[in-house]
Amino acid sequence: MTSARSWPKAIGFSIPALLLWGLTALFLWAGLANTWYGWVSLDWPVAEGHILRTDIEEVRSNKQDTGDANTTANWKPGGQIIRYRPIIEYQWQVDGGTYQRHRIDFSAAKANEETREAAEAIIAPYPVGSTVDIHYDPNKPSRGILKPGAHWDGLGVTLIAAFVLAVFALVFSVLAFRSLRK
Repeated sequence: MTSARSWPKAIGFSIPALLLWGLTALFLWAGLANTWYGWVSLDWPVAEGHILRTDIEEVRSNKQDTGDANTTANWKPGGQIIRYRPIIEYQWQVDGGTYQRHRIDFSAAKANEETREAAEAIIAPYPVGSTVDIHYDPNKPSRGILKPGAHWDGLGVTLIAAFVLAVFALVFSVLAFRSLRK
């Protein structure tokens, strides 16, 4: 039998549980969708595209935020890590529509390279103005990609994150259920 005093506690546990279950579903959906699109993009038609812009973006984060305790090559005073994100912006046309995108592949995570040289190596084959093949979704031509194919490493990271979130969601769900039983 539940008492009136157990409801606030149950609600207090239920809200985080629901949020965590929602985040778990979101992680799973995003990871599986990226993997699916990567896989099916191998069979998409190809349009001629043009490179509009290439750049390298510096991404700064605190060392404790990166989760990579062994990274010291780019460590700066103040505890910051600098990573380098390659950016390749391209454009293509299909059935009279012009589309533009900057996503390189369907990896679940954006690439942040440890060195500027590594990021430069990624953008080097794509000089501004060059012609490239863009694989596009025949059902939605605005969904195009420079490098088709699935990236299983991104799915692995997504599944691990979803598992951790699910464990916490389960703990809060059990606590909510137990608080109602008291």
